[in-house]
Amino acid sequence: MLDRILNDALDKPLQKITDPLIKSSVRPLHLTIAAFALGLIAAFAAGIQSYALGLVLIILCRAIDMVEESLGRQKPRASLGAYLNTILTLIYLGALIFMFGLGQGQDMAAGFLLFTIMILTATIYIQPDISKENTSEIDGIWITCANLIGKTETTLFLILAFLFPSLFGALSILYGLLCWLTSTGRVFIAIQGSPKETE
Repeated sequence: MLDRILNDALDKPLQKITDPLIKSSVRPLHLTIAAFALGLIAAFAAGIQSYALGLVLIILCRAIDMVEESLGRQKPRASLGAYLNTILTLIYLGALIFMFGLGQGQDMAAGFLLFTIMILTATIYIQPDISKENTSEIDGIWITCANLIGKTETTLFLILAFLFPSLFGALSILYGLLCWLTSTGRVFIAIQGSPKETE
């Protein structure tokens, strides 16, 4: 929900950063790998309870990810790059949650979050053909629900977890419930927007 607001607010500053990169040999994939490496180190930091280090790393990770997205809009990105961006993001996100669970002894909370993110990911990347005509009359509340959780909200959750690690369990429940609302909204829109079967 906050992704578009943040992207619009930072569009010009990001463009100033990416303009010099367009003519350089730096590709979006290079930034994807850099963000992935920082994400994994942040996960290790969570596991050893070095939360200050993890906080800095996860903020840097998100910053690089935003630069990568901006560069990808201006510099052609191969389909392999987009694929790897998705896979590597999910890997370090899963590692972060797993290591937080270990570091805080919150196995149940970490397991709940991993299960929740698996469902959320499925609703993003496995979608039927949706007709605009069928979705035009969908109540706005469902559209709002479908856009509750994005990269910005996920980063905010991680920042709060690093700032207040003892609250990881409570934060996981809150974030997880928002993920379920998001998934529910997406499934509802998919059902309503899919072409109706004819007998």
